[in-house]
Amino acid sequence: MSEKALDPNFLAEYERESEWAPGHGISQRTASRYRALPNGLPFLIFGGSVWIPKAKAASGSPAACSGAMPVPVVVKPRKSSTTPPEKGNG
Repeated sequence: MSEKALDPNFLAEYERESEWAPGHGISQRTASRYRALPNGLPFLIFGGSVWIPKAKAASGSPAACSGAMPVPVVVKPRKSSTTPPEKGNG
């Protein structure tokens, strides 16, 4: 057994991923994907749970705290109702 004791401030410094993710508007699966990135979300596995350090994750969005690029959003252009229809040859 290790002679090091658990930091008494552990719960003040870390938050369970299962609670952190919904608090930041993402699913736990999305948080897991952020953790898997090369410069991903910092985490600690302890006691069978994934813990996110509050100090590193305090900036708000997972992408911001991980240093990762945000996920691009694809927006389809709307058909304009003000454009006259094209006339065909014939």
